[in-house]
Amino acid sequence: FFAMGGGRRWRALAAGLLVEAAAGTAYAFGVYSPQLKTKLGWSQTQLEAVGTYGNIGLYCGFLGGVFFDRYGTKPTLAIGVVLSFLGYAMMWAGDGDHFGAPGTVAFMGLGAAIWSHGSAWYDCATIATVAKNFPADRGRIIGLLKSLFGLSAAIAAQFYLSFFKPDAEPFLLFLAIYIAGLGVVGTLFVSEVPGEEATPLGKPGMRRAQFATTVIGVLAVFLATVAVLQSRWILDGAETASQLAASKVFSYVLIALVLLNMLVAVRRCPLWGRSDKEEPEEAYLLDYRSSSDGGPSSTIHVSFGQSLTDPNFYLIFLAVMCGTGAGLMVINNLGQMVESLGGGKGSQDVFVTLLSVFNCGGRVLAGFLSDKYSRTVIRPLWLALAVLGMGASQVLLVFSPLDLFYVAIPLVGLFYGSFWSLLPTIIADIWGTKAFGKIYSLASLAPGFGSILMAQQLAGRIYDSHYNVPGTKECTGHVCFQLTHILLAIFCAVGVAAALLVSARLRKHYAMLREGSRFSTGVRATSSVQVSAERRRASSAHRLEAAAD
Repeated sequence: FFAMGGGRRWRALAAGLLVEAAAGTAYAFGVYSPQLKTKLGWSQTQLEAVGTYGNIGLYCGFLGGVFFDRYGTKPTLAIGVVLSFLGYAMMWAGDGDHFGAPGTVAFMGLGAAIWSHGSAWYDCATIATVAKNFPADRGRIIGLLKSLFGLSAAIAAQFYLSFFKPDAEPFLLFLAIYIAGLGVVGTLFVSEVPGEEATPLGKPGMRRAQFATTVIGVLAVFLATVAVLQSRWILDGAETASQLAASKVFSYVLIALVLLNMLVAVRRCPLWGRSDKEEPEEAYLLDYRSSSDGGPSSTIHVSFGQSLTDPNFYLIFLAVMCGTGAGLMVINNLGQMVESLGGGKGSQDVFVTLLSVFNCGGRVLAGFLSDKYSRTVIRPLWLALAVLGMGASQVLLVFSPLDLFYVAIPLVGLFYGSFWSLLPTIIADIWGTKAFGKIYSLASLAPGFGSILMAQQLAGRIYDSHYNVPGTKECTGHVCFQLTHILLAIFCAVGVAAALLVSARLRKHYAMLREGSRFSTGVRATSSVQVSAERRRASSAHRLEAAAD
């Protein structure tokens, strides 16, 4: 299918959408974590530890970034395939006592760290490649990829509900095969294109992007509708045979919708209009043709070392850590949050799906809006709004009854998802794509630190200190997570302050980008880090000349 031809970068995007649809299953941990906890006899802190190991593996992808910058896309994806399969296979073996594998927290946590680390390699390879292939439209296109990353948990949850519930063991084996298989597709077709092919999108390209956005939107609405319907079945009691059959049909429709996005790889499609070639606007063509190699004339190229000397990196890191850490606390504890407020076991599935769907929506909206309004609102300001929204969601959860979760949980997903479109595009805006893999992977440590601090150490310990069901390791009532939500709202306030400071510091830098390249193409723009470095070199040269005289 991909060999039908539609431009290498469009084939890469189509395959990348499949890879991202498999890469975000870390967010589905809440679907089967209560089953693991019951079967293996873990406490909440032990369950949190396994979830945190998974988050650490996902967000500590620096090695993958270094490897990508040195060896490229395909080898990076190939290693991701091996890690993803190995990690889920370990958890399957530990849960079912296969091959003598122990079901201990250490072994299962190691498996979670390995498969989630494979997801980090998937994500780094696809996002970095797309950032280079679509430099003028990276916000919109990265938003598409990240939206499917966010939906991947809802997709996995639907497969679980249709074919595996309530047994986590075969589901873990399925995930090992499913995720590795889609990774193989990515290894074959995701690749970087030469600079002369990485032109801004013309009308046919915009139609392709809009088509993918529409399909993903339909997919998200479909998943949300199915989740609400299935939640009512669960509340009514045991599912009937007809309801189970309907769930399977839902899964088949879901597969068809995911595959429909592969049409973006087809060049000659009536939906695109004249699509034999891209037709960038004339203003863009002037900039791209001004360079002898066909690419931007003065693209930002900041080294990894230079980015580490920039205070903006650490401020962005802090803002993202606060916002994503608060979101991950909810993601990892969603099953226990629902059960503590009277929801039955398994009733968290609908909230996992809703969170995943709005996670997708946040990624699409953040990418689209930050591109559309780039002349009036710079991306770090969008980051500040995302952290503010996450803090407001935590305040809403402080006293929320279970019914209000249908509002609060989607908001958490919406704002959490927005971080993942904003972070890579902000990195490319400020420091360019020369060392994108390393910088993006290092910045992605922020959610890992946030997960350790807020999900494991804070939420887990507060929950364990409020056991109030005799003879169990369970807590019921608002007291289980109320203090956690209050503290996370305070953390988010700190994150908002950090993001606003970055916005103030980079106001002139974004003005230069807008003036030089109609924003985000990188043409004729120079990073503030590059300016500082060049000034230091010029000063040193001047001193040497003076000494020589």
